[in-house]
Amino acid sequence: MKSVLAVCTPIPFVKVKVNDKEYDRLAPITPQWHRCRMNLAQPIGYNVAEAYVDGMEVDEARNYAVNRAIEGGYKYLFFLDYDVLVPPKTLRKLVYLAENNPDRYVFGGIYCVKRTPIEPIIWRREFGCGIAWDWKVGTIIDDVVGIGCGCMLIRLSLFEKLSQPWFKTDEEYIDNGSGGEIMHKSTEDLYFCRKMVEETKTFITVDASLLCGHIDNSTGFLYKLSEDTLPFKI
Repeated sequence: MKSVLAVCTPIPFVKVKVNDKEYDRLAPITPQWHRCRMNLAQPIGYNVAEAYVDGMEVDEARNYAVNRAIEGGYKYLFFLDYDVLVPPKTLRKLVYLAENNPDRYVFGGIYCVKRTPIEPIIWRREFGCGIAWDWKVGTIIDDVVGIGCGCMLIRLSLFEKLSQPWFKTDEEYIDNGSGGEIMHKSTEDLYFCRKMVEETKTFITVDASLLCGHIDNSTGFLYKLSEDTLPFKI
């Protein structure tokens, strides 16, 4: 029976040295991530396939995964990053949102940056006005312009409407005024979100009950939204 939903976890290569020789291996995942992935409930009535894009740069991996999913005739593609810990009902809730909002293309949960202070990766209404704090945990937010791709469901018909490349890690060098340059780097997920919003004139729909952890795979430290922040108080 044909699958209609693909799950993709891009995992990069890392260098390891054995007996003075360097080798490539897949970056490690944590037991916490493995348990979350094993507990991820499939949407009722959906056949789910895995899309493997190992060892690529993240923007290349996402573009490749989209092309493979389109070729396979899938309806949805779900990106789950190898350091994002999602609640068990994540996929069911996002597919429910997608099926009941056929005019929207992108759906996601919320996770935080891996730095302090810990802040959620979400922009509302427009870019350039700071990270959004004016939302309530447990609600549906329907005016989002930017989130991370690490917990994101995409309706694949979207890509018929977008110019390529769909994902791109953008680097720009700006004169610092003293003979040097400053590199400004934009991540592939915000590049994609901005392109989607600008070219389709639609917003991203976010389920704010899906608060995900963002784990440092080398230390095990978990970055998550604190309950003393505004989204828990509104």
